[in-house]
Amino acid sequence: MKNNSFIIKNNSFNPLVVIDDYCQFSGGKKSEVIEKIKKSIEIASKTWEKTVPKKNTKNLEKFYASKTYIYDLLDAFYDFEKTNKIKTCLDIVRFIKRKKAKKVLEFGGGTGQLCLLLHFNTDASVSYLDLPGNTFELAKWRFKKYKAPISLIKGQINADEIAHSPFDVIVSDAVLEHVPNLQKTIKLLKKSLKLPGYLYLLFDPDFGKKRPMHLCKITDFYNILKKEGFIRIGEYIWTNEKSLENSLKEKVLAFKKCLK
Repeated sequence: MKNNSFIIKNNSFNPLVVIDDYCQFSGGKKSEVIEKIKKSIEIASKTWEKTVPKKNTKNLEKFYASKTYIYDLLDAFYDFEKTNKIKTCLDIVRFIKRKKAKKVLEFGGGTGQLCLLLHFNTDASVSYLDLPGNTFELAKWRFKKYKAPISLIKGQINADEIAHSPFDVIVSDAVLEHVPNLQKTIKLLKKSLKLPGYLYLLFDPDFGKKRPMHLCKITDFYNILKKEGFIRIGEYIWTNEKSLENSLKEKVLAFKKCLK
């Protein structure tokens, strides 16, 4: 039986269920959790300053495993109108359904909200990947609560392989700006995709003092994807399908001939 909390109706769903789930998971009072969510950027920045003074891999893992970073993730669903979270999730679900994807991975799945939406609204087999820690345990707890057989993969910052690959589609929402070695991560995603396969990647370009955990620039993001042979076919969608590249080249040549 499908869970009503995640069934998309009238082009919408309840994004605030993740707040209630976190309160139940952590045993925290909702009013206190919401106050921390409202200060999430400040809390995350202070945790970063204490945890990652040298930005080494060990300290990065400690930061994302902390019990304070979760508030930054919850804020995207609490302030969902500002972050446009409902539309983002709906667009991803529609894309997965349109492509009839059989195996989907969310790279950096955070609270597990998108994985649950994909599980209950598509026919895809869904996998969740994130670093071990408080956020991972929340997602694991939620999947069990809602009896969702979503595969859990404990990620590593310097991983060379992803379990359960290859995937038809890999989705990543505001994660890649956090990785210390963007080129290595893109290569990892490329290795974990079927051919043809698709990357649905959203990148947060906010790169300043308020977001010290954002290590990569959006220009690097685009350049590396192109260097690795990915073709952009949508605002957030990239493919490794070479036939599309050849088709585009043929269209360009045909257009040039028409101009002569």
